[in-house]
Formats: sequence, C-alpha cells, structure tokens
Amino acid sequence: MDKMLKKHWPSLLNAFDSRLTNGRVEAVNSLIQVAKARARGYGTTKHLITIVYLVAGKLTQLPTFPFVVQSGLPITT
Repeated sequence: MDKMLKKHWPSLLNAFDSRLTNGRVEAVNSLIQVAKARARGYGTTKHLITIVYLVAGKLTQLPTFPFVVQSGLPITT
C-alpha cells in the first residue's frame, strides 16, 4: 500500500487541486445503459445509436405519430 501511495502521490494531490471529476462521463454512461435496455431486441447497432440519441438528446421536436388517419384517431388492428 505504501508503494502504491508513493507512486500515485502527485496524481492524488492533483485531483484535490483541480477538483475535476468524472461525473459527466458517468452520467452519459448511465444514459447509454438505459438506452441499451430500451433497445433490446431491435438487433442492429444503428437502432441502438438511434435510441441513445432519443434518450440522451433531450429532443424537443419529435415527429408526430405516423399511423394517424384523417379523423385524428390512431389506426387500431
């Protein structure tokens, strides 16, 4: 343990001085994990990337539901 502390001492001090964290990276990783859970069964990497954008992108203008007839009610089967 002593050798490890001596070896990494400058980096440890730098971490306290800079006050930088990896919190943002962990937050993005969490969003990607949520997207992976939602994308199960879609089968392609392209679909996973699309789900990641939808989950993490905070999109404000999404397209309308494509299966709407003229009456304004969704098509039911």
